[in-house]
Amino acid sequence: MQKYRARFSPYAHHARQGPYSPLNRGGLVLSNPPQTPYQAYSQWVLSDLSVVSFVNYWGCADDLAPGGDAARRCFGRAPASVKHIRLEGSRAWEVSAVNA
Repeated sequence: MQKYRARFSPYAHHARQGPYSPLNRGGLVLSNPPQTPYQAYSQWVLSDLSVVSFVNYWGCADDLAPGGDAARRCFGRAPASVKHIRLEGSRAWEVSAVNA
């Protein structure tokens, strides 16, 4: 099983009462790159569709066990770049990133 951290969306709706459908068919809007699956965590989408998150483990090997001494050395402890998404119907995608 492939592990990754990602931003899964709530469901899109066309009326307040529904019907609801997952954005991008499966709900996945943003994810960490496959080569750095623990890069960021705790994504939060704001009302202006900015997505803020935190740097988790930056520059660590994929097989690095979180919690060990090596992992503590590359723990981010900082906000990640702010991303912006666009919504169109039940589709969502990243339109830009601004360095924090």
